[in-house]
Amino acid sequence: MNGSATLLQRLWRGRWGYAFIAPAMGLLILVHLYPILRVFQLSLSYYSVSEGTTAWAGLRNYAVTFQNELFYVALRNTVVYTLIVVPGALGLALVLAYLIHPLPGRVQVFFKSAFYLPGVVSSVVLALVWAWLFNADFGLLNYLLGLVGVDPVMWLGDRRVALLSVALMTVASGLGVPLLMLLAAMGQIPAHYYEAASLDGASPLKRFWHITLPLLGPTLLYLVVVMTIGSFQVFDAVYLMTNGGPSYATTTLVFMIYESAFRTYDFGAACAQAVVLFILILILALVQFKWLSGGEAY
Repeated sequence: MNGSATLLQRLWRGRWGYAFIAPAMGLLILVHLYPILRVFQLSLSYYSVSEGTTAWAGLRNYAVTFQNELFYVALRNTVVYTLIVVPGALGLALVLAYLIHPLPGRVQVFFKSAFYLPGVVSSVVLALVWAWLFNADFGLLNYLLGLVGVDPVMWLGDRRVALLSVALMTVASGLGVPLLMLLAAMGQIPAHYYEAASLDGASPLKRFWHITLPLLGPTLLYLVVVMTIGSFQVFDAVYLMTNGGPSYATTTLVFMIYESAFRTYDFGAACAQAVVLFILILILALVQFKWLSGGEAY
């Protein structure tokens, strides 16, 4: 009884605080929480678009999803895409940050702005620009290859390289955020660590490996988790550049969800696929936190 009274007293003392956050919480529930709960509900239902009615379907949508061969193709493409994008973008950003960090302030600002600029450009514009660069007939990349005597490559039309091409676009245009975060973290590492290592005769490579990299652990963990989530949710580049082709070579999980919902109008199956994607991302995030967490944050 005393515990309940104490809780009520605390709630009453903080009534103005709760009143001020109520609009934001209401918007959060309306825009985020309700759609999530609705997706879980529809994944267990038949949904009629024309009538706007639902009927209980149980686990039928999940069974159909796991029996669909295209689901495993999309899952494989998504995993391969993630394995290219996350290590590629993060590794390149780490190297660039290490090279930019010792430069003077104004030079750093120039490089930061240059690498971050694609991040403020619409993803649609980026995809269209890169689709032109990859064009097999008049694209810039094939023109450059022709200058050194290499035959044109069907970047987006060959199923063997289409997914790699989309991943390459993501890596090249997605360096801004990880680069800025790594530079900020490097700037917080105490300089006397490097001074002590230099006095002990440690080479620049050893200082990077034994000082910089371990102290960037928490920042790298955050970037790995966020970039993995973003890679598993890739859609706009696939939709605009390849439309899932050729021969489903670039069909990803989110593109498959889009196809199920807005091409075949099977919203129940689309919601089941979305729930499966949510569970996969949750498991990956938990595993990454388990394996990569620890260390001092900078």
